Amino acid sequence: MELENLKPMPDVPALPETVLPWEDADAYRRLLDAIKADHDPQGATEAHLVEELAGIIWRKRRLALAERAAFHRGLKGAITEDAFDKGKVTRRALVHLDSGENQTERPVDAVRATAMDTARDRGEMERDQALTEKALAILKAGKAGAYDRVLKLLDADTMTWWTDTLNGEFDDDGTWQPDAANLRQWLESTVLPWYDERRRELDNRPLIRAQAFGEAFDPHRLDRLARHEIHLDRKFEKTLAMLLKLKELRGCGA
Repeated sequence: MELENLKPMPDVPALPETVLPWEDADAYRRLLDAIKADHDPQGATEAHLVEELAGIIWRKRRLALAERAAFHRGLKGAITEDAFDKGKVTRRALVHLDSGENQTERPVDAVRATAMDTARDRGEMERDQALTEKALAILKAGKAGAYDRVLKLLDADTMTWWTDTLNGEFDDDGTWQPDAANLRQWLESTVLPWYDERRRELDNRPLIRAQAFGEAFDPHRLDRLARHEIHLDRKFEKTLAMLLKLKELRGCGA
């Protein structure tokens, strides 16, 4: 292509040096205009000091974003399940209660759940518990065919749990057998206590949420941000003092 046929590039306003490419240059310019309106700089030196003030404030806003990002990063780590220690955040949140070691509440659910979500989860749990108690009543009656009848009555999650137990998923000794007596014992010793624990977890979701948010705090990362903020504050104070001194000297010489 011949040079004379090249079309000129459209004019693109240059970003101020303080503004990163993905940041809002117009917002920075509005900030700068506001500070200019506050101090009415006269001459290149005062104009430079005003631009310095705008740049410092802009960087402090960026620090606030960095702090938020640090908390988000920490929160992701806090609510991520550890395959070797499932429910660790939940256990720490409920350590003051008489809880066991088999919490099933995922921290991510406690963090994200609304009041409506919790009410729904509680309703589902209570329906499942009612089925379990009805199943126990049938098994205690001891009538023929009770085992098969109960298998059709239990909810899908409890049935999967029972099947996995029979297959040795949770019991390496293989002591559970597919009969009415074993199923009754399992429901009484394992499932009913789980409902109590689950109810305790749902009641204390705010505590689990608070524990996760607290563990998201990274003092080492935030300490570095705080030190940088202190540096910017001192720079702001020094720059503002210089600007005010110049304006005072200019007033005295008028």
